[in-house]
Amino acid sequence: MLVVVVYDIPNDKRRTKLSNFLEGYGRRVQFSVFECFLSLEEMRQLYEKVKKLVKPAEDDVR
Repeated sequence: MLVVVVYDIPNDKRRTKLSNFLEGYGRRVQFSVFECFLSLEEMRQLYEKVKKLVKPAEDDVR
């Protein structure tokens, strides 16, 4: 399935960590947008790993 990951992260360090991480899952289509072709299990793993990389009170990842 196609999964689109979009983020708005004000902190440079966290933003760089997330973008480097996402490059292993899909391709960048805009500065803060990635397209990833994933199975359901891969999507669940991606979701859990992304939760550990961001601060929900400050960052927005969809």
